[in-house]
Amino acid sequence: MTYICSLERIGIEKGIQLGIQIGIQLVTQQRMELAILEGERKMLRKLVESGFGTLPTWVLDKISSAPEHDIDRWAYALLSESSLEAIFNENQV
Repeated sequence: MTYICSLERIGIEKGIQLGIQIGIQLVTQQRMELAILEGERKMLRKLVESGFGTLPTWVLDKISSAPEHDIDRWAYALLSESSLEAIFNENQV
């Protein structure tokens, strides 16, 4: 067994504490980003519902699993398109 002096032990403990703090910060950041994305999805759903009424399951499924870039694209499409199919067309750029 290797002997660890008190200074090494203190350094190891500080390193562990720093690692824990960084881990907590990363998890907190990820949770915030997920919460923001969920808020964007909710807002898009409300906007689309206000223009088209009750939404079909395929639209709700697309919105609920969409990454941020799709949410943004669909929000802009909502301003100019007149049908759900045109807004949520996967081939649309």
